[in-house]
Amino acid sequence: MCEFGKCDYKKGVSFVSRLPFRGCSSLNFIDVDEEHEDYSSEDGVLFDKNKNKLLQFPGGKGGEYTIPDSVDTVDDDAFEGCKNLEKITLPNGKIESFGVRPFKGCSNLKSFANNGYPSGYKASDDGLLVYEDYSNLKLVKYPNGRTDEEFTVPSDIKKIVDYAFDECVNLKTVTINSDVFSIGIDIFSGCDNLETIKVASGNSAFSSDSGVLYTKGSYFLPKSLLQFPRKKGGDYTIPSDVKEIGQYAFEGCKNLESVVIPLSVTSMGEGAFENCTKLNNVTYLGITYILANQIFAGSQDVESVNVQCEYLWTRFCEIENLIRPDCETPTTDPSSSSSSSSSSSSSSQSSASSSSSSSTSTGTHSDPSDPGYGGSKSSSSSKSSSSSSKRGDGSDGGSNGGHLSLSSTVAPFFTLLSLVVISAISTLF
Repeated sequence: MCEFGKCDYKKGVSFVSRLPFRGCSSLNFIDVDEEHEDYSSEDGVLFDKNKNKLLQFPGGKGGEYTIPDSVDTVDDDAFEGCKNLEKITLPNGKIESFGVRPFKGCSNLKSFANNGYPSGYKASDDGLLVYEDYSNLKLVKYPNGRTDEEFTVPSDIKKIVDYAFDECVNLKTVTINSDVFSIGIDIFSGCDNLETIKVASGNSAFSSDSGVLYTKGSYFLPKSLLQFPRKKGGDYTIPSDVKEIGQYAFEGCKNLESVVIPLSVTSMGEGAFENCTKLNNVTYLGITYILANQIFAGSQDVESVNVQCEYLWTRFCEIENLIRPDCETPTTDPSSSSSSSSSSSSSSQSSASSSSSSSTSTGTHSDPSDPGYGGSKSSSSSKSSSSSSKRGDGSDGGSNGGHLSLSSTVAPFFTLLSLVVISAISTLF
């Protein structure tokens, strides 16, 4: 943490880092030489030369701030850590882009306001940051510093973008209106006191059960568990009709101790159980390959994983204790061919396994069309050097954006099917 109160930006000086003032909580003024070719400042705030992009608001500066009318872009993390900032007024123009999580750490920010009649990003009547996208109004940011414990998403909001309620620690109950049809990734990140998520009756896209947020699902879109409230804890059994667990669905649920994952689940988003520090028992009834270094990243207290005997080849990376009360511990991965098997049998099994392992999972629930604000959450760092090759980044068989693909445990079925087909063809000819 730096202790600068003022920074003078001399002519010829250039950034050596994208975030040179991160953690400078006492910094209240940034001054740039007027002859500098790339940067400028106004009222102690750092901009590019033409003041079209707001780069850095000093961490120690507080009160109310009005963004100049010339600004059309707010950079990533531009207001990060500004704990004294209480109100931001948007310019009488059009801001085309807000960077990724620009208000992270603004714990006293209570409202947004308009200076004139801005288009695009603007403040709503009740002080929320929203974006008007044709006829669809998007909730971009609920101010971190509001003290309300309950909040109902306004009826004119149709979409909620990534991290919209990021670090809103006072919220305990949030109700999503009946017209919301799109919800981004990890919208309640850092809402450590959130106990209940409700969905208004009549919503065709989402539902809630026991305070947990789900997609409703359909013939084409499987039912997904999107968000488990962070404050909720104890033991939890995921409903048997859930097909997917979304990215970061249980992330940061530090009171969660035990979870049962049903056979119906065929896809788990990256970081689904990340930083669940009290989670110590997982009962897994499914057949999906589990890349535990992605799913349980930071959940240091995971002590055991219960796996049904018939699915022993499920891969649990770096979790040593597999509880299988009805069978013995296998010495090898049953999915690999035995050296004593005949070459024809081995070839048939390999072919069947290959054809059955290509099932894909659905994508995330973020809205890629959201302009500027939000972005995708960065991948969790792996616990070992070997785990990086297993990420869903295209470097190893999984290119599902951090989701997991259906395992090859159905290979015996396809082996039998192929033999039946071959026999039928032989009969015809």
